[in-house]
Amino acid sequence: MKDGLRELIGRQPNKTPRVGDGVARIVTSVDQLQLPPGATEQERLALLRDRALLRTLWATGMRREELSRLNRTDIQDGRAAEGLITGKGGKDRVVFFDERALEAVRAYLAARGDTLLPLYVRQRSPRGPGRPRGERWRLSPQSVWGVVKKYADLAGVDATTHHLRHLKARVLLNGGAQLAEVQD
Repeated sequence: MKDGLRELIGRQPNKTPRVGDGVARIVTSVDQLQLPPGATEQERLALLRDRALLRTLWATGMRREELSRLNRTDIQDGRAAEGLITGKGGKDRVVFFDERALEAVRAYLAARGDTLLPLYVRQRSPRGPGRPRGERWRLSPQSVWGVVKKYADLAGVDATTHHLRHLKARVLLNGGAQLAEVQD
């Protein structure tokens, strides 16, 4: 009887975050964008940055604060498929990049052609003097949020950076990952 009760009630399945599949359109729409004729170098770099940024959020499920603190050395200029980051609460954790995210990062860094430490920087001209290694030009967490909102609006989706994080969690859980793995 106890076995039958366990089978009937079972363990409650993990509730996956309520995020629509349309959130993924943000990433696909930025991949398809073309620059208008006569676009400036800063506009070209901003588009490459935004593609890499959105691909990174999609692949890793990082928070915007974590992404803004990401340095190019953390992922060896797009050659490392994983990176060690310091997350919420000062906890270190490993994030994993897929090949499309790494390709986008490599394309962005190659076009940037500098040695600034931050992986994602503001694309303004002229840059002028800044703090050592480009800290002044690091993209802020609020700017990361703004990039996601911009492309969400273009894709016709109501989403933020956290929606991408939730969708990544849902995809992993539905793909058979254990909740503890996803939480880590």
